[in-house]
Amino acid sequence: MKLKSKLVRGVAVTCAAALVLSGCVTTHIRNIDKFPQGTEGLKILFMPIDVELSEVGASGIQEPKAEWTEKARKNLISGIKQVFSDKQSRLVSYAEPTNDQSAKTHTQLIKLHYQVGFEMMNQMVQPLPTKGKDQLKWTLGPQVQKLREASNADYALFVVMRDSYASAGRVAAIAVAAIVFGVGLPGGIQVGFASLVDLKTGEVVWFNRVARGDGDLRTPDEAKETIKVLMKELPS
Repeated sequence: MKLKSKLVRGVAVTCAAALVLSGCVTTHIRNIDKFPQGTEGLKILFMPIDVELSEVGASGIQEPKAEWTEKARKNLISGIKQVFSDKQSRLVSYAEPTNDQSAKTHTQLIKLHYQVGFEMMNQMVQPLPTKGKDQLKWTLGPQVQKLREASNADYALFVVMRDSYASAGRVAAIAVAAIVFGVGLPGGIQVGFASLVDLKTGEVVWFNRVARGDGDLRTPDEAKETIKVLMKELPS
């Protein structure tokens, strides 16, 4: 049996570890079951995918792999387009603006979504004492209307994914730690989330995340399976 370890960086490590320890693999937040305006003629702006794949060395330090990341990006894009091919709503590819100020605003919105997404993941696992996990309203603010003006879209779809794989040295280190010392080195996690944002109000109307120890975004079939899990319970 092939041993594979997936690790992620920074704040994602804390979030993903909490998700796995909680026993939850995927959870979604959905503030609307159906689009108020229906799906016919609906336009969804497909934002650039934020993805990074890394190799974990023997010491546990991660080395980003550009070739793996590019394969994953193509596989994820293909999988998402396939999901929407059977829907009446139309997926519109994001085009970076030529205006510097507009480009800066769009970049800030993408970064904001990343921050808000991880806050949502934390809230799913550890809800605030006075509120249930589905009671909070999450938003990117009115600045998202800039995306609407540039694309004439109704909603924006954001996707963030991190995945990493153990080197031969890391696999050996995991085995030695388990056999000789009786301890387990940090295990592997594939972690990511997706959001659907109303471009009129900035509200996150749907959110789903995945945190698990399997899956391989480098291969088309497994990447499509990840997207199938991540895109569950989309509004119709």
